[in-house]
Amino acid sequence: MSKNSIRKLIDHIECTMSETDVELGYHPTEIESALVECVFAARATYGSPTTGVRGVLARWRGHRGGSTLDDLGHLAVFADDPGNLEEVFHNRQRVPGNYVTKAEAVALAAQSLTELGCAHVSALAAADDLTPYRVAFESVPGLGRRTWEHFTMHAGTITPAAEALIVDYVSAAVGSQSDKVLDVHSLVDATAHRLLLPPDQLRYGIWRHRKEQQRVLLRTARAARSA
Repeated sequence: MSKNSIRKLIDHIECTMSETDVELGYHPTEIESALVECVFAARATYGSPTTGVRGVLARWRGHRGGSTLDDLGHLAVFADDPGNLEEVFHNRQRVPGNYVTKAEAVALAAQSLTELGCAHVSALAAADDLTPYRVAFESVPGLGRRTWEHFTMHAGTITPAAEALIVDYVSAAVGSQSDKVLDVHSLVDATAHRLLLPPDQLRYGIWRHRKEQQRVLLRTARAARSA
């Protein structure tokens, strides 16, 4: 790849992305954090450190006593008594569709994944095929393909859907519509090195930025239809 391509991508990142895109919600060593965040972020705000999604996660972290949040078994034990988890989270919001509370969805998803041996981030990273995990995850009422994509990305695992968004962003930045994924990843790696970031964290930031763009476009389209 050329130095010009790296410079173009850096310029594009600096013009379109913020530090929040790269940092907020990235939990590559904490599968519990990834699960709680992806479920509670649906139709909600991140808020301050004590409110919104961040507040829920802070309360769970406090409940766990400062341990690294990388064992879904601690959430799965609430599957038969989600009311107690609601108390811990201090939140009774419901998932899209109002099927169950978000706390119950978290507990059920944790139970389903744990039963398949996916209780830690390392299990996601090592899996050759994520399909069994995805099917178990999406069997929980209110959790679907979009939530799954958010879960895996928050946990640092890139799905094909997320990869497509990253390729699209990079191609737009360097003025090429190449579908050579390996070339794109090499360019992201080199750019991350220049920006002093772990490559996968930069990928997460690009994905998060593109997802936010999609949400804005969707809200705009809905507003136009209802006008």
